[in-house]
Amino acid sequence: MSNDEAIAVATAAIQAAAERDTGSGNGIYVAEITDDGVDIEGYPDFEDV
Repeated sequence: MSNDEAIAVATAAIQAAAERDTGSGNGIYVAEITDDGVDIEGYPDFEDV
């Protein structure tokens, strides 16, 4: 599985959980961990990932 595929799967899972939790809000932070380090990006909506 590529990093992009893994991000898509993780985002879909978090979105499914957030839809059932009224206190979660709409945004998401994605942390991508590689041999080069950690990259954290914030997105205001799930569709932006």
